[in-house]
Amino acid sequence: MLSGNLLWRHEMNNYEKGRKLEDFVHYVYSNLIKLNNSDARISKRTTLRGRSGSTNEFDIYYEFFHLGILHKVAIECKNYSGCVPSKEVRDFVYKVNDVGNVVGIMISKNGYQMGAENIANHDYIKLLTIDELPSFTEIVSMQIRKVFLPEQNVIGEPFWTIMERGKNDDINGNYMTLPNNGGEEYKFLIPLFFSKVVAEECNKCFYKGEGIVRGINQAQLYALCSFSEIHNYGFGKILFEPEENGQVAIICSTAENLKRKYFLDDKE
Repeated sequence: MLSGNLLWRHEMNNYEKGRKLEDFVHYVYSNLIKLNNSDARISKRTTLRGRSGSTNEFDIYYEFFHLGILHKVAIECKNYSGCVPSKEVRDFVYKVNDVGNVVGIMISKNGYQMGAENIANHDYIKLLTIDELPSFTEIVSMQIRKVFLPEQNVIGEPFWTIMERGKNDDINGNYMTLPNNGGEEYKFLIPLFFSKVVAEECNKCFYKGEGIVRGINQAQLYALCSFSEIHNYGFGKILFEPEENGQVAIICSTAENLKRKYFLDDKE
């Protein structure tokens, strides 16, 4: 039984989709830097003058000192519906080389066309997909877990959720979902609960107790909302325990609505 507004028909053009990916990647890097207590400077849509005299804009740019050496990293985000064309990689290579002494990273949602990797490897440009984002933990080791994966002692701010059980009875990083029987845009919903008790009861009813209930703090809520916008998941708020027949009332919500109503801090 589904109830509430279904706000699934919002259309984003390519520009808006690209900005959402940029914002998510920027958020990831910002939190990695904070966890590392680094004095690195990070910015979005930064313009740098190249050796040719022209200006080059990068979606995300950051720099930091390590062992007395200044390291510069420029990131390009491509939220295309298909593979990124080789021409886009070649243009990015030109911008990085024009600025000089910069590490270039391109991040795509849906991979790259054949030949793009050869272009990037030749000029020491790293091509990644959004699914490879956790590999950035090389910068701050395994501390990324503190931002994105709720620990056992985290209290919901204000939500609780159910996560998949991994090895050694710990979470594996995946969220349990529910089919969105009444929606058109999102196939699955991530359930959110205002009560840990209700979450535990739904875990027994929906997943036979195989999931693990965890609280979500504010930083994790923002990260989850941003992640869901990239991967096209919706949310289902559940207020009450399931009825005897297993039915439950679900209030559907978008990530945008959750950020506006429940996220307290300005993360932009």
